[in-house]
Amino acid sequence: MASRKRRSRSSRRSSRRSSRRAGNVRARPRVEARSWLSGKVEDFATNHFGGNIDAVRKFVDCLYNAGAKTVYVEDPYNEEWRQGSYADTLRVVLPKDRTKSVKVMATIGRQKPDELDVARDGTVRVWWD
Repeated sequence: MASRKRRSRSSRRSSRRSSRRAGNVRARPRVEARSWLSGKVEDFATNHFGGNIDAVRKFVDCLYNAGAKTVYVEDPYNEEWRQGSYADTLRVVLPKDRTKSVKVMATIGRQKPDELDVARDGTVRVWWD
């Protein structure tokens, strides 16, 4: 029987800490926002956008115009009673250019999200209840 190498407890703890420091989080399913919005969509963040998909499309366009590298719809889901897909979270990839990043963040801020999480990987999670 081959001997199995065991890592020490401190080594395992150190590995977990460095993983958290690197900004590793559970990967969530995501779809590019314009692509998702062109499909069969029931709604996006109903409590905020009030069922107006055109307003969501306009907001996504504003993010790209401000300099966002990519805008994703995060965790889209389908429920049997809905006529299409639903989501309430965007993941925005910020540009490297600081001036453009500030513009993108200002664009997001104008929509008054309920939660705004800036990750170390240069993305921003934007959520509305």
